[in-house]
Order: sequence, then structure tokens, then C-alpha cells
Amino acid sequence: AVKVRRPGIVEQMAEDITLMKRALATAEFVASSHETVWMNLDNFIEVLEKTTDNETDFSIELDNLVRFRRECADWPGITCPVPYPHASNDAVLVMEYVQGTQINEVAKLRAEGYDMDRLADRLIQNYITQVLDVGFFHADPHPGNIIIRGKEIVWIDLGMTGQLTASERQQVGRMMRAVVTDNSYDLMQAVLSISRRH
Repeated sequence: AVKVRRPGIVEQMAEDITLMKRALATAEFVASSHETVWMNLDNFIEVLEKTTDNETDFSIELDNLVRFRRECADWPGITCPVPYPHASNDAVLVMEYVQGTQINEVAKLRAEGYDMDRLADRLIQNYITQVLDVGFFHADPHPGNIIIRGKEIVWIDLGMTGQLTASERQQVGRMMRAVVTDNSYDLMQAVLSISRRH
């Protein structure tokens, strides 16, 4: 599979984000009320800018694929496309083409003989491992990015990944336990401890 960045897209996106920032600055000047709305819009544009930078620099996705494959070595039946670094750069990403069945094609998977409960259990266990044990995880886990190929769960499109420190992983684990045990106080404490002020 060859992923090619469209010519001029980086400049076009930068221009669009600059226009959004100018529009937001003008709107804030004209209407100073609703401060929370302006802060949320400002944060949204900041996240959009960072995400766009990551998504248009294919060397980031290449690094994500290399790291994810390294982690996969310890996860039986879990993988991602094989990257080809020697043929890739920031504008072109070359990787293995993955064929299989999407995780949400339940009828097709059942017809192919898969036990959906066992498949779901493997998928959930792996995602929890990514988040809580490793702290490096696929940040866009929608059905189109999860392919079943033979006995493997294949995570594709690693343009967006997340990372958590050991402390953050501990608090996310605490949040999960609080939800399972219906402990609202512990949940509140964990959420507050992991929240960041901007």
C-alpha cells in the first residue's frame, strides 16, 4: 500500500488554520461574552493544528508503525501493516497492504467461523494492554481501522496514536476500576488528577 500526500495540502491546511485563528480573534474582539465558548474554540483549533501536522507528515505514521510492530511481538495474534522505511519519507508512506474483514462485519465474520465473543475479548484485552501496560495506543480505533485476517487482529492507519506516562496510566486504571465498582468519588478523584489546566 502506498500513501501519498496530496501536493500543496500542507500549505493549504496551514492557510485554513491561520484563517480560523484570525476569525476567532476577530469574533473574540467583537463579542467578549461567552469566554468559555472562545476558550473551547481556541483549544479546538490548537488540537486541529497539531492533528493536521501529524496526519500530513507520514514520517510520524511510519515511526508509529515501527513502534507498534515492536510492541506486537509480545501480543499473540495482534499486528499492524509491515512498514517499509527505506521506501518512505514525510510525503510517501509504503507499507504492507492488508486484506481481511472489518471488525464490524459481524455476519461475515460469523460465516467465516469466528466466535464474536472471543474476538471481542481479545480486542478489548489488547486495547487495555496498549493503554494501561504500554502507554502507547491506537488513538482512532473505529471499525474501519480494525481488520480480521486469518487468526490475526490487524490495526491499520496509525496516523494518530496516544501516549500516557506511568502516572497517567495509573489514573486511567483507577478510573476504570471506579466505573466497574460504581465508585463515583474515586472516579472524580482520578479524573481531576489526570486533567490538565490550559
